[in-house]
Amino acid sequence: MIKDDNFYKNILENIYDGVYFVDRDRKILYWNRGAEGITGFQSSEVVGKSCADNILIHVDDFGNQLCISKCPLSDTMSDLVPRNVEVYLHHKHGYRVPVSVCTNPMLDLSGKVIGAVEIFSDNSPKLAITQKIKELEKMALLDPLTELANRRYIESNIQTKLDEMHRYGRPFGILFM
Repeated sequence: MIKDDNFYKNILENIYDGVYFVDRDRKILYWNRGAEGITGFQSSEVVGKSCADNILIHVDDFGNQLCISKCPLSDTMSDLVPRNVEVYLHHKHGYRVPVSVCTNPMLDLSGKVIGAVEIFSDNSPKLAITQKIKELEKMALLDPLTELANRRYIESNIQTKLDEMHRYGRPFGILFM
């Protein structure tokens, strides 16, 4: 078993994902190189500051700022429930970065909460793939000139309505103009 703390720190410093630790007051104690790369903030700029100061300005899909009221890290320290959320963070250069965030409480030997860890990864590739899938679905189901439903779309919808009719007894009609 390896007991060298530098070994573990070296591992944390060399992973692609962002990792940071906070104490109970949400003061940042550690910020790895992955976090630097994803956020643009150097360790020296954030260590010692509180993540509650809204450094990363985490927001959800609706633009709600999470650092102030619905912070997953703070919630995890309160109820000891690890969380996985997809949010956006504010990059140092002003643009939003979609990230997948995992939070876990850190406990001392007696089981008392001493802080939490957040691990986050850039979600841009996943978001790009999701957007491309939506574009391809649109291309497959709509006429490119009129943007009206094509035969494939109509057949799919009719099949769905037929299934609902058989399952729930819901009648339906079709009107072509």
